[in-house]
Formats: sequence, structure tokens, C-alpha cells
Amino acid sequence: MSRMSRSMKPRAAACIGGSLWKTSGCLLAGWLIMGLSGCSQVVNRPVNEHLPRASNGRRSGPEQQHQSLRPSRPIPVIIQPAVPFRMAVLDQSSAKNSQAVSTGIIPVAAELPLANHPAAPGRLPATPDALPAVATAVRTTFADYLAAFNRHDPVALAAHWALEGENLDLDTGCRTTGRHAVEHVFDRLFATHQKASIAFDIESVRPIDDDVVVVDGVSQLSFSDRDPARSRFSAVLVRHEDRWLIETVREAAAQTTPTIHDRLAELDWLRGSWEDVSDGVTVSLQCDWNEAGTFLIRRHLITDDPEPTGAAARLAAGVPALLPVDDTTNQQPAKPRRRSITEYIGWDESRGEIRSWLFCSDGRTAEWSWLRTTTGWLLTDASDADSAAGLTQLTLTQIGSDEMTLQLAAGPASAFVPTADFLRTARPFPSQPHP
Repeated sequence: MSRMSRSMKPRAAACIGGSLWKTSGCLLAGWLIMGLSGCSQVVNRPVNEHLPRASNGRRSGPEQQHQSLRPSRPIPVIIQPAVPFRMAVLDQSSAKNSQAVSTGIIPVAAELPLANHPAAPGRLPATPDALPAVATAVRTTFADYLAAFNRHDPVALAAHWALEGENLDLDTGCRTTGRHAVEHVFDRLFATHQKASIAFDIESVRPIDDDVVVVDGVSQLSFSDRDPARSRFSAVLVRHEDRWLIETVREAAAQTTPTIHDRLAELDWLRGSWEDVSDGVTVSLQCDWNEAGTFLIRRHLITDDPEPTGAAARLAAGVPALLPVDDTTNQQPAKPRRRSITEYIGWDESRGEIRSWLFCSDGRTAEWSWLRTTTGWLLTDASDADSAAGLTQLTLTQIGSDEMTLQLAAGPASAFVPTADFLRTARPFPSQPHP
């Protein structure tokens, strides 16, 4: 069989199959004709001869062919347009030359990636209510420990330790293991030094697990016949049936008394510029050390935006808020109310804690106590301890390196600082050594 006959055999078979339908009538004959047209060889024909013909009888041109093949649905947008940063664009070069020299703060808003800072940031994760309670319970344990020591009760002291609790003096290598051994050590101490007393400075309570925390601080052991002995310690406490017991303690002699700057060093991350834009209020913060490094000074600028004029008329008429509307009340637009607050964060030696003092531009003042928790800080308004509504408590939590959140934990809302989520817009120069 020749090459031509072999190539024609499939088409002939197709035509034979189509001829069997001729007996079905004229309707099927039309299908046969279309089937027979497929039997002709089309390999060498131009592509445009197989495209649909135009309605005027002429072959459709390339533009008409493309229009006929174009989909009717819109092409989806695969790459979303960039979302602008919600802060004003800072001139990085001029800021570094001028503002950095005058204020010691380097603007970074232009350096931050836009995708990580949307125009309207969502509410940051709230601090769980149980975490401040854990820190309070642990500090209460140390308060009970201190009371038992100062009344010279070795049995009550040993009861704060786990059965296999261990104390290691890193300077001497002396190791005390077991609750009974701890009781014996304190019994001998109180027999020798009848006026011995102890004090604690708890610097941090950090969670390791739901029932495990690490406590860092400084202890001071005082005697009647010698100078006080200061030790820096790190203790691991484990919760046993709703009681926090000391599992291990590592301590070493504290060579020098911590300075005020040392006590405030945990808040160094507050330095820089922060801003939040919330519904109805705008809050800006700037924070840095004073010249001596004994206070962190924060300056708050708060703007309360009044309700836009004509909002009630818009709601009544069902007009979207972005569209203008005639205000028939002839009321003058209310001006935004602005107030500034200067806050000094320092160490209160008489109370042995961090405190802050706030001075508002309208003449009001406030005082806050700062308590370190497992996830941040618990701020308590100490200005009006006799308030019938209860004390206002706020949680301040650092989230990442450039975000923080201030949220209401208990009591009425603060009349000074509104709760908000903040983004850092400028970071400071590295902190300089202070005397």
C-alpha cells in the first residue's frame, strides 16, 4: 500500500461512518456534510481560513478575530495596589541631618515596609487576664517568705520550698538541697543572728510554662553587727496545688548597689516616637532619658476629634458620610480639642517601685505605679485611692520591637491617657552610659 493510500485510510473510515446516517433524513444529512468536510486535508491551509467568517461575507480581519475571541468577563487583578502608610511621609535625608542632631531621634517611617503597617491597624492581641494574676500571686509568695524570715520562723520558711528544692551559691559553690536542709540552715542562722532581716527587690516575673515562672531580683540580708549583704538571684518557682514553691535558686553577691538608671533600664524600649490614630482620637508619644539618666520623660499629644458637622442629618437622610450635606442648623464646626501631658517615669525609693508623675496642660495631675508582670506592665492610678468607682488599671504590653498596646484592665477609663495601639515611627540613638 502506498504512503498516500495509508494516509487516506483514516479519513476514508470517517467518511464511511458518516455515510451510514444518510437514511436518517435531511436533518442528519446536514451533519453528514459537516462530517464530510472534516475529511478534507487541512494541514497546509492558512490558519485564518479556519476562523469564523465576518457577517458581511468577507473573511474577518485580525482585529475582528481578536474581538470575537476576547472573553466577556473582566480580567482579575492579581497584584493588589500598594496601601499607603498612614503616617505623613518623612524626609529621611533632612530628618537625619536636622532632627537627629536636635532631638537625638532618627525617623524611620520611610524605612518601614508599607505592607507591615496598614492604614488602619487592627486591635493588637489583648493581655490575658490570668497573667497579671500570676505575677501578683508570685509576688505575694515572696511577701509571705519575707514575713516568715523577719519573724524568724524556719518551719514557715522551709514550707515555701519544694521537697527537693535546691539553693546554689555561685560564689562559694555551696549547695543546699531539700526542704529539711533549708529549714536547718535557717534555724542555725536565727540562733546566731537574732536580729537578722531580709528585703527583696523583685525585678521581673517571667513565665516559662503555665505552672513555671522565673523570678529575677536582688535580696538584702541585714545583721546587727555587720554591713548588709546584697545578692542577685534567679529563682524558678513551680505551682503545686495552687501554691507557688521554690524549685531552684541561683545567687551571687551583688558587688554594687543598682543605680536609678539601672532600675529603669527595663523601660528603655519606650524611647522613641510612637503614634496611634483611633476613632475619634489621635495620640502621639515621644520618650527619652533626661540628661542625668534618672528619669524617662514622655510627652503625650492627644487630639480629641469632635463629631463632624451634619452627621445627624446624614443619618436621617441616609446619605453616606463621605458625601457633603447641607447643614440646616448653621452650627459652627467644633474645633478639635488638644491637650499635652508631660510624664516623668522614675524610681520611688520610699515605696521601692517605679512610679510616674503626669502633668496635663489643663492643670490636672496624676500619679501611676508600675508593676512588672509576666507579659508587660500593670499601671495603677494612685491619684485617687478612695475613688468609689475603684482604681483604674491599665496593661502596657510590648509586641515585637516597634508595637505596643495600652488597654484597660480594671476600673473606669482613664481621664488622662486613652487606651490605644501604638506603632513606633522613630527609633532613638543607642542609649549613652549614665553615671
